[in-house]
Amino acid sequence: MSNLQTVKTALIAEIKNAREGVAFYTKRIVELEKLQKQLGQLDIAEASAPSAKKGRDTATSKLKVMVADAVPIVLDGKGKVKATPKLPATKTSFWQGLLTDTPMANQEILAAAIAELKIRPTPVDLQKLKQRLANFITTATKDGAIHSDGTGRARRFFAKKPE
Repeated sequence: MSNLQTVKTALIAEIKNAREGVAFYTKRIVELEKLQKQLGQLDIAEASAPSAKKGRDTATSKLKVMVADAVPIVLDGKGKVKATPKLPATKTSFWQGLLTDTPMANQEILAAAIAELKIRPTPVDLQKLKQRLANFITTATKDGAIHSDGTGRARRFFAKKPE
């Protein structure tokens, strides 16, 4: 009788382990599909851009292409920028959703945000997004919600690994 109980316990443990594996790979598939979608958006921008100089950061050059294709600035009679359609909200959950376990530079995160929002940012919108990203990075790294490696321009950010 005890032999049957041992087999039942082992089967329960194996089922639990399999369910955890399915949950892990389901989450991983969602992350990879999100990255694939972001890369698809960047490929479109890259195809319409002139070739980048050798040695340049590709994320930075892709971001510049997105900005160059942006909606032109509209000035009012006094030479000030007119109000454009409102930039969508980007809360903490939005920025955290862009990060994966793969380290990303600021420019890569910004390019992913533009692709995710499906907008063509004006220089004013781009500045706002940069400010929002900087605020998110500062607070999230202090809280421990995200991690970073490196310093200065070599600094890369990634999602907190599950414990």
